[in-house]
Amino acid sequence: VSANKDTQEGSYKTGIQYSTTGGALNSEKLNIEVKKIKKSITTTYIIFNPEKLTPGKKGALTIIIKNTARSSIKDIKVKVDTSNSSTPFVTVGSTSERKIQLIEVNEEAQINFDLITLPSSAPGIYKVPLIISYIDEFGNEISNTVIDAPIQYDLSITDRTVFIKDENGKITVTIANTGPSQIKFMSITLLSDQSYDIISKEKTYIGNIDSDDTQAVDFNIKIKNQGKLRLELKYKDVFNNEYTNLKDLDLKVYTNSKAIEYKFIKNNNLTSSLITIIFILLIITIIFEWIKNRSLRKGLKVIFIGIIVGIIKFFRAIKPSSINASLKKIKEKAKDND
Repeated sequence: VSANKDTQEGSYKTGIQYSTTGGALNSEKLNIEVKKIKKSITTTYIIFNPEKLTPGKKGALTIIIKNTARSSIKDIKVKVDTSNSSTPFVTVGSTSERKIQLIEVNEEAQINFDLITLPSSAPGIYKVPLIISYIDEFGNEISNTVIDAPIQYDLSITDRTVFIKDENGKITVTIANTGPSQIKFMSITLLSDQSYDIISKEKTYIGNIDSDDTQAVDFNIKIKNQGKLRLELKYKDVFNNEYTNLKDLDLKVYTNSKAIEYKFIKNNNLTSSLITIIFILLIITIIFEWIKNRSLRKGLKVIFIGIIVGIIKFFRAIKPSSINASLKKIKEKAKDND
């Protein structure tokens, strides 16, 4: 029994009559649910080898399709439609159509085509026109046209200025479109987590990302513990289908010594040591002048005057005229020694 092709989804009442041999005629009423057939074929991967085709050169196209129906499908035909003049390649060595006898539920099948890119093809991004037909569980022939590959991307932390616990800094997240299709209307949101506090705005709109292109987003955070950087990505494909993906990136935390060892941060120990030495010398000088003058006030005054005089002498010494005079004296001494 099959439903009329124009029948709408819903519940329909019907009745049946039946009888046993030599028995009375019986009748019963039934409710029949009519549902539309859902899409049974999903194109999971479209892969070119090499990834970028060269005009006039051969390449290979691999297509992986999956049966997402509730029963097996048979007599599957996959065709690369090269009839459109805008298609930059043709199949070689065999026909442009491949056949598969059967694909069981949730199983995948791989189809391979040999291609050659037309010598006149201009560099650019092209769509892959595929026509897929099959026979479903009811014997109906279904035909779909697939004109693009699934969106593929790579997400990573490419730069950071914060490495130590309880410090603030910048984290740069970069997304690379590694597939042949354009990613549209991309936005990235940094989600809250116990590993960090978000200091900057949480959501950044990127827009469109072309194939083999990258975009970077900066977030300012305060690291609390080692954990994961939790991100939410929202975007559309070329058919305006919406997608939402949750991604976690490792957020490592380092000790101060390890961060210096890996050259993530500069070693400020020398600067700290110099400041400490200067401070100690200043204290010693104050004590010495206080003992000498028997007055802390006079001692501080002498030190202050000494510092001012030293600064004046320093700036006089670095004047161009002073430097030239010093160089002249050095040359004269050198001649005398000869």
